[in-house]
Amino acid sequence: MNDHKFLNAVGNISDEYLLEALSYRERNKMVKYFSKVAAAILAVMALTGFALNAFMPVFARSLPFVGNAFAFIQDRLHTGGAYSNYAFKIGDKVTDNGLTITMSEAYCDGVNLYVSFIVESETAFDTWTTDEYIKGQLNYNGTMYIESTEGLKSLNDFGLTGLEGKFTDAFTFVGVKSFSLTGDTFPDKFMLDMKINSVSLITGKADKEYVKGDWHFAPSINVNSGDVVTYEINKEANGHTIDKVVVTPIYVTIYTSYPDIYGDTTSYEVQAYTDGYADEDISSQGEYGRTSGITQIPRVRVNNDLHIYVVNGPTLGEDGLACGTQKISKEHAIVSADITIDK
Repeated sequence: MNDHKFLNAVGNISDEYLLEALSYRERNKMVKYFSKVAAAILAVMALTGFALNAFMPVFARSLPFVGNAFAFIQDRLHTGGAYSNYAFKIGDKVTDNGLTITMSEAYCDGVNLYVSFIVESETAFDTWTTDEYIKGQLNYNGTMYIESTEGLKSLNDFGLTGLEGKFTDAFTFVGVKSFSLTGDTFPDKFMLDMKINSVSLITGKADKEYVKGDWHFAPSINVNSGDVVTYEINKEANGHTIDKVVVTPIYVTIYTSYPDIYGDTTSYEVQAYTDGYADEDISSQGEYGRTSGITQIPRVRVNNDLHIYVVNGPTLGEDGLACGTQKISKEHAIVSADITIDK
C-alpha cells in the first residue's frame, strides 16, 4: 500500500477549535473564590453529575462540571468524528512521578476503540515547535491489550506512538488514542488493559526526554454498535475479494481478501472514491495481513456513493496525476464495487 495514504490520515488535522475550555489549573483558582454556600451547591451538582456519568452517553449530559475530553478536542482530530455523541465516561485517574493521567472516556464501535485522556504535569511541557501537527501530539510508551471471554488480544495502534489532541496550557494535554484488532472485530464486552510506562515532556523530541512511571488502567467497556451498518459485498475476481464495508460514525472500513501477498501475486492496492471529491483517492489508512486487510476512510469524507477498486499498482502506468484518477482505477480494477451509503 502507498505510504502517503497513512501520512494523509494522521496529518490532516484542523486548526479550528469550536470549543473553548478553562484549564485544570485555572478552574482550581476560580473555585477558591466561591462562597461556602456556592461550594456546597457545586458539591451536590458534582455528585449528581458523577451518578449520571455512569449511565448516560456524553451527548445526553447538560451539567457543565462533567468531564468531556472528546467534546473538547474532537473538531481538531483528523477523522472529524462526533466521538462525544457516543462516548461513555470512565474517569480513572493515576498519578506517578509528577504526572497525573486520567482516562476520561471511551467509545468502541466494534471496529475501532477510541479512548480519551487528560495528562497533567507538575513540570511544564516544552512545546518548542511551531508545527501545529507536532504540537497536537503527546508521545508515550506502553502496552495495550483487551481481555474477554475470547481470551487476551493485543491492540494495534496504527503505528502511532502518541495521543492526538491539544494542549490547554503549558501543563495540560487532552488527547485521544485509537486502537484496532488488526482486521478483527471487538467482542461485545471486554476489559481494556493499558499500561503507560513513560510520557514525553518535549513535543516533537519524543526520543529526548521521558517521564517514567506506572500508569495502569483496566476499565470494562461495552461495544456501542447501534449506529454501525454493515454492507455485505462478497465480489471476487482472480482471488481478490471485496468482502464487506462497515460504516460507523467515525470510519468507513473496507474489508478485502486476496492471494498471499508474499507469494507471486499482484501489487495489491485498494482505492476509493466518493461523489464531491472529484478524482481524489480518499482511502487513507489500513492494516494488511498475508491474505486479508482493511482500508479505512474518515466517515466525514464519504458521501452517499462509494466506489471501491482493487488494483494492481504497476498497471496504473507512469502518466503522473492520471494514474490516480477514478477513470484509470476503474479501467485497471481487478475487482470493484459501488455502494450507496445511507446518511
